[in-house]
Amino acid sequence: KMSSTPFARLNHRNYSDWTDQMAAWLTRKDLWEVVDGTEVRPTGSENSKAMKGWRKRMAQAKAEIILNVETSQLPHTRFDDPKEIWAQLKKVHRAHGLSTRLGLKRQLFNMKKKPEQPMEAWVASVQDKVHLLTDETHKMDVEDHVIALLQGLPPEYAALEVSLDAIPLEELTVDYVISRMLTFEARQTTTAESEDLVSSALAAVGRSKERDYSRVRCYN
Repeated sequence: KMSSTPFARLNHRNYSDWTDQMAAWLTRKDLWEVVDGTEVRPTGSENSKAMKGWRKRMAQAKAEIILNVETSQLPHTRFDDPKEIWAQLKKVHRAHGLSTRLGLKRQLFNMKKKPEQPMEAWVASVQDKVHLLTDETHKMDVEDHVIALLQGLPPEYAALEVSLDAIPLEELTVDYVISRMLTFEARQTTTAESEDLVSSALAAVGRSKERDYSRVRCYN
């Protein structure tokens, strides 16, 4: 389906990405203030220039949101105020119930990094699940956040876990752990490339020693 924005319309699976991108889109359109409540209803008569301008911006913000949700999401947009629409979508899609949060946490702690998956992509996939579990009243514990990032790594990252184990838990931060993960992968990649170069060089030397001299004429 076509969208008025360069990102996918809201459906029942992509709220986490959509809400960030939609907020950025509305900011770019200079409409975000009427959605987040920063810009309030002006005082004065209904026919004043300020009031007409505010109503127009409200209508524009509402239109932008509605045009960027799939048909299945339209029942959640039956409000005149775009701020109410935004709040309703958040209420519907955010993980508030125990069963929903439990399901998301199970998904989070059962995630595994694929062999070909870059570390940046692995971190992003974990952060996306954490984002779904986080709002104004629910915060992900730092220790659980770090465990979620590390538990799905393959065995070759065991040395990274050992090095982090030497740091007291109260001193560990999510940003620090992510930085160490990215650095560790970069070093592994560099080491692997160096080993490939050495192997190629040794193979070339081996081939040169096996050169066929049967057609070479000896002139003493």
